Amino acid sequence: MKKLVTYLSIVCCWIAWLSTASCTQNEENTEVNDTSTLYVTFSTRASEPAPLLRSREGIRTLRLILIQEGKVLRNYQEDFGADGQPVIQKTITFLGIPNKDISIYAIANEESVNLDFSRISVGSVFDDIARENLTGTVIDNTGRKFFPRTEEALTEANRYLPMTGKAEYKMVTGKKEQQVSVELTRMVAKMEITFKNETGADLLIDKIHFGKGPSPTKTFLFPKENQLPEGTVYNDNYVATGGAILPMNGEGIMVDYFCESNAGAGHYQLGLNDLTDFPLTNIIDTETKQPVAFLWRNTCLRVTATAKVSGWELKCSVLPWDYTETEVDYETQLSYTQGTWDKQSYLNREGNKIQLFRNPERTPAVITFTIQTPNTATWQASLTDPMHFEFVEGFDSGKAVDETGKPVKQTIKIRVKDPDSQESYETQLKVHAIIAGKSYEINLVGEGSSTTDERFTIIQSN
Repeated sequence: MKKLVTYLSIVCCWIAWLSTASCTQNEENTEVNDTSTLYVTFSTRASEPAPLLRSREGIRTLRLILIQEGKVLRNYQEDFGADGQPVIQKTITFLGIPNKDISIYAIANEESVNLDFSRISVGSVFDDIARENLTGTVIDNTGRKFFPRTEEALTEANRYLPMTGKAEYKMVTGKKEQQVSVELTRMVAKMEITFKNETGADLLIDKIHFGKGPSPTKTFLFPKENQLPEGTVYNDNYVATGGAILPMNGEGIMVDYFCESNAGAGHYQLGLNDLTDFPLTNIIDTETKQPVAFLWRNTCLRVTATAKVSGWELKCSVLPWDYTETEVDYETQLSYTQGTWDKQSYLNREGNKIQLFRNPERTPAVITFTIQTPNTATWQASLTDPMHFEFVEGFDSGKAVDETGKPVKQTIKIRVKDPDSQESYETQLKVHAIIAGKSYEINLVGEGSSTTDERFTIIQSN
C-alpha cells in the first residue's frame, strides 16, 4: 500500500511538472509570437493645406533606426528620389516587430551633409551614450561648407535639405497591425526674398550681400530647442551671386537656406551689388518693429526688399515653414469640375462614401476631374489613412494643362493595401491645387466651390 502511495505521489509530481513546463513554454511562445506589422508614416509637414514643395525641400533618402530594449532592432534606408521625384509623405512597412516599447529615429538626406549612419549595426547596444552620439551630432559648417545655399546651388549639387525626427511608441500587446507617425524637422531655416523695383529704371541684381548672422560655423543635426553647439562662431558676411535684371516696377523672388543662428540684432542684413546705392541694411520684423536677431531651424523668414531711388526698405515676417495663404478668388483664379467616379471601378456607393473592391487584383476606384483655370495650376492628392489605402503609382498628382495649354482630364486611382484583411477601414480623399506657390484644397464633391467641408470617404469593409 505504501509503495502504491509513493508511486502515485511520484506520478502526480511528474504530471504537475509537465503542466508547469507546458504553461511556461506556452507563455514563452506567446511572447515570441506577439509581433505586429508596424507602419511608420513620415511627413515633412504638420499643417494643412499642404504648402508648395520647392525643388530641394523633399525627401530624397530616409533612414529609420528602430530601437527596442536598449538595442538596435532595424537600421533601414530607402532612396525615394531615384526617379527625380522626392516625396513629402510616405509609409514604410516593417514586419515582425515585437510588441514592446519602441523608439524610432528618422534622418532624411544625410548625404547632403556628408553623413553615413549605416555604421550603426543591428543588434548593437543603444544606451544613453549611443543616443547622445546620434542626436548630438554636430555639423561642421566652417567656411560655409554646406550652408548658406540658394535653391539653384542645391539643384546644381543635387542635394536636398537634411531633416530629422523622433517618435516614442508603446506597442499594444496582441495587436497585429500598428501605426506610428514621425514628423520631420528641417535642419535649416529658409529665407524667401521678394525684390521690388521702384527705382524708375531697370535694376541689375549682380550680388546680394547678407550679414554674418546666417553663417554659423556649427549646427546640430537634430533640434536642440534653439541651442547652438558649443564654440559656434560666425563666418564673414555672406555674398550670393545674382546676375538678373529686374525691370522697372517688376518683382523677383530668391530662396536661400541657412543653418539656424542667434547672432543678435544688426547681423541679419541685406545689401545689393557694390553696396553704394543699396548698402547693408537691417531686416526689420514687421510684428516687433525691431531688427531680426535670430533665425531658428524649420522657420521661414519672408522678406520684402523694396529698392527705391533713395535706397531701400527691408521688412519681413517670421513664419512657420509650412505657412499658407487661404484667400482665393475661385471665379478668376481657380475653376474646376466636379469629380466623376467610374461606376465599374468600385463595389458600392452611398452618397459621398465609396466602397472599394477587395479582390486579389485590388481593383482601384477611379475618379476624374478637370482644372480649367489657371493653366499654371498643379494638383496633389492625399489620403488621411495611408496605412490601409494607397494610390496607384502615377495617379495622385498632375498638371492642369498639356503642352499646348489645353486643360486635360485628371485621374486619381485608389485601392486597398491588404484585400485579405477582415477589418473595416475608412479614409478621406483630399486634393489640393497649387497656384503661384500657394496651396488650396478643392472640393470634388461640388463643382467649382470653395467649400471644403465635404470630402469623399473611401471604405474597405466586408
